[in-house]
Amino acid sequence: MPVVERQSKDVKQRYRWAIKVFRAVAGVKDEYTDDDIRRAIEKLECRYKPSSVNSIFKVCRTYIPGWPKDLSYKFSSADVTKVIAGIGDIAKMIYAVKGDGDAMYRGYMLLSTLYGLRCSELAAVKPEDIRLDQNIFFARTLKGGVQREHLIPESVKHHFSGLSIFPQSRQLLTAIYKMIEAKAGIEHRQGAGWHAIRHALATGLAENGADPTMAKNFLRWKDTGMYENYIMFTYRTDRVIFDIHPFLSLWEDK
Repeated sequence: MPVVERQSKDVKQRYRWAIKVFRAVAGVKDEYTDDDIRRAIEKLECRYKPSSVNSIFKVCRTYIPGWPKDLSYKFSSADVTKVIAGIGDIAKMIYAVKGDGDAMYRGYMLLSTLYGLRCSELAAVKPEDIRLDQNIFFARTLKGGVQREHLIPESVKHHFSGLSIFPQSRQLLTAIYKMIEAKAGIEHRQGAGWHAIRHALATGLAENGADPTMAKNFLRWKDTGMYENYIMFTYRTDRVIFDIHPFLSLWEDK
């Protein structure tokens, strides 16, 4: 697949993953029939959301030899639902790992609920990003967002000690999310994941009266408008946000 080899490292990894996933359910063949592919898609739809199946299909159609070029796969955008995790479920997940001995589960849940990190951002966290001596966490923001230093709240600082956090694949992070759900006794719903927690955090901040500009900065969104681009944010943003943060109190020891 010479065209794949010319892509960036991240793109090559995604393309190879897509081909591997397809071949895991369809088998490795010199040629695939329409029925082969439709049966494989049915199996994939039981495991992945429609947009992911669509991406897998497009990659395989382009790079797998012997693929019927006239076969198409489309999904309706109406079938794709954005899941916002409820605060009750998030509380269960926090309590499931808060006192648990697994420092990896606790670490990713802590960073996700406090700072609303995307899955790709969680996957990029390095041990040196947590600077306990300075009460600072450095978010390696992706997707064109702004990389940012965040304050570590003093009231939950002890939870950051001894965390087992290293760069991971997004697939492993997704599996970790499901494992935490299982520990909390929550049945997994299609679309639930780290981004659902980010959505819930954004919703909770809005409901608690957060200033939109501060909330956007805290969540490291890129498109905050020209006015906001000229504002120099300080740690005051974090202090204000943490005063109305919907999940911070769940980590605090009563």
